[in-house]
Amino acid sequence: MTGSVGIETCVLLVGFVAGWLSAVAAGSTIFAFPMLVFLGLPPIVANATTSLGQLPAFLGSLGGYRRHLGATRHWLRFFTPISLVGGLIGAVLLTRTPHPVFDRLVPFLILFATLLFMLQGVISKLTHSSPISITLSKASPRTRLGLILIELLISIYGGYYGGGVGILLLCYFGFLNFASIHEMNTLKVLLAFAMNAVAGIYFAFFGLIDWPTVLILGAGSFIGGWIGSRMAHRLSLTLVRGFIVVTGLVCSGQLFYQLWK
Repeated sequence: MTGSVGIETCVLLVGFVAGWLSAVAAGSTIFAFPMLVFLGLPPIVANATTSLGQLPAFLGSLGGYRRHLGATRHWLRFFTPISLVGGLIGAVLLTRTPHPVFDRLVPFLILFATLLFMLQGVISKLTHSSPISITLSKASPRTRLGLILIELLISIYGGYYGGGVGILLLCYFGFLNFASIHEMNTLKVLLAFAMNAVAGIYFAFFGLIDWPTVLILGAGSFIGGWIGSRMAHRLSLTLVRGFIVVTGLVCSGQLFYQLWK
């Protein structure tokens, strides 16, 4: 990516908005990834750079959720190793995907993540309509295996692309009947951090990271995540969700047009 001041400013703003979205409503990858593509990065490089560039957002937003760490510690111990393994598998799959194939997948991935975000309310209602109460210490081996497999699949998707992974995690935790949305958000932030961290490190070894972009994106995402986590308890999210949906639909539509024109 060229180093002009205008593009650097755009990347900083993209990072800020993505970090803010990550803290208040999820959907940060739906916004950041296509923005980096439109700013000139090849899709696979943009995807890898987004994974690493969003890590500071998770750290920034954690400040607003740290008081819920104690209540989620046992779940973190259980899910974090699975998230790391799944994130690594997803990253390996991405590096094994030929660039022309991934270029054709990009509009479908963005559209899928956007539709998933649009349906978040419906999915949440469905999961909360028949939640299951699970105490991890009393879970049977079969139940634990089921929990591992679901988290592993979500994490593989998170390492490969990650758009909407926060929504998948929140819906999953909703189905497990977590008492507090803030505990769910705490788990979401930390597990998404684990997936993106292991994927980002793997991408770095393969030379898929645009380092000037990732540094600017990371700075913006940290500030956005820090501010967003302190607003998340007070915001009405209707406009935020609408902004994410419109961004995702417009970007996927533009990419479909470029693919088939």
